[in-house]
Amino acid sequence: MLIASGAVYLIINYYCFDSIVPAKLVTVLSLLILYYDLRIILSVFPTLKRIAVNCLLVLAVIEAILGLVQLFGWYGSYHPLFKITGTFLNPGPYAGYLAVLAPLASYRLLKPAQYGGRAIAWAAVCAVTAILFATESRTAWIALGVALAVQVCRETDLSAKLRLVWKRHKMYCWGGIFLLICAIIAGSFAMYRMKPASADGRLLMWKISCRIITDNPWCGVGFGNFKGAFAEQQVANFSSDHRPLKEQYAAGSPDFAFNEPLQVGVELGLVGLGIFMAIICLTLKGLTEEKNGLLYTAIALLIFSLASYPFNLLPFSILGVFLSAVARQKNVVVSPVRWPYRIGEIAFVIIFMFHALVLRYGGRYYQAVRQWNLIQPAYLNGGQKSILPEYEKNKAFLLDESRFAAEYADCLYQAGYTKAAEKLMRSRMALFNAPESYILMARIYEAESDTAQAEAYFTKAMLHSPGRIYASYLLADFYCRYGRLSQGVNLARKTLDKRPKIISSRTKEIQRLLRHMIDNHMNVERQNES
Repeated sequence: MLIASGAVYLIINYYCFDSIVPAKLVTVLSLLILYYDLRIILSVFPTLKRIAVNCLLVLAVIEAILGLVQLFGWYGSYHPLFKITGTFLNPGPYAGYLAVLAPLASYRLLKPAQYGGRAIAWAAVCAVTAILFATESRTAWIALGVALAVQVCRETDLSAKLRLVWKRHKMYCWGGIFLLICAIIAGSFAMYRMKPASADGRLLMWKISCRIITDNPWCGVGFGNFKGAFAEQQVANFSSDHRPLKEQYAAGSPDFAFNEPLQVGVELGLVGLGIFMAIICLTLKGLTEEKNGLLYTAIALLIFSLASYPFNLLPFSILGVFLSAVARQKNVVVSPVRWPYRIGEIAFVIIFMFHALVLRYGGRYYQAVRQWNLIQPAYLNGGQKSILPEYEKNKAFLLDESRFAAEYADCLYQAGYTKAAEKLMRSRMALFNAPESYILMARIYEAESDTAQAEAYFTKAMLHSPGRIYASYLLADFYCRYGRLSQGVNLARKTLDKRPKIISSRTKEIQRLLRHMIDNHMNVERQNES
């Protein structure tokens, strides 16, 4: 009933805030139906729990072996910048999935009498251990470490031995605690130094997300509206006062808050966050009654969600639904209800129709994505005008994808339909969290001779990610083209003082154009003086 009430609240929130992500809503409703399907199936066939645990262990072995194959270069990854991704698109979620499944294997090794067949457990432990540290995912390491620590304390007599040692040798225990704290601090600092830019970026994301929750405490900004709200808040953050350079260079364009409770709080407010946390607490409580190790999988998943975005990915969402469905509530007696035959028949027909509609929608959505992937090379090579009809065909299913919406609007703009492009961009601003979307809006307004709005959006693009130089160059060029030379040159000098994180050929070209802009202004001043 708690999950059903959460779904009802989510639907009300979706329509009250005019959200524009129907695919995301369909996914959540599908997961809701999956939850009730699993509850029914597992209550009728309880032995399926054991089969499901075995399947998860096999899945962990397969994923780990695939990562090892990618590590040695025998199979390509699914991201051009990373060598190891498994079947995911990024090593972070891949490592998280392995870290979430690994406690099942260790639990089976600790409790061989309950399950037997330790070969698969040893295979999972060895394979995950071999590949997990190569992913360099600190969040996954921490999640696995916490889950294993809880498992050892609950499933062994270690806690009793520690209490006995505490009674007999308190002075030595205080010394051990001090050393443990020092080790944790040193380890935290070492992990921070591995990827300091990533850590700074997440701290900035959490700070901005907390500010959004403060401004919209109860009901949030609307389901699926995180990116647009984050973009506006980040612009406000860097326009309010001078922010430190470290924070400016950490600013990026995240699609998620990298903290699931924070993201739920941003989109659904404290009401939605309260329901979400209540479901998590009841799931953990119910899993304590299950003797299959899924409790530690849930703990690892929860820890991983505090610095990543697992529930925004379907494999993690399905796993979370499974954990909630498996959880058994103590002292809760559910008596069978004898529904009238016609009501049961109608309910079955409604559920079957929903499954059929979801499958049909998913199939058409998949076909639209395939067609979009086929026309993207033409878009990237400057063929926006020729492929506009193809974008028109797929807009019914893909307009809630921010990248598709931006590309479609760009095609309209390049084809001369500036009013249509403006209307599309304004209706989809809740999907965009990138300076490129503001730049496109500025160009559309400039084509419509609305220089005030064009300047405002060029400024937003610069403030969104002040560590980048492209948007600053465009604003400086805008000032110079409209006769505001002093403003343009001053901004060009400030932009040249920035130190981009990656020095590419494009970056060097922009710096050359900025120097050329300054030289032209100095030549004009010399001519005026002479």
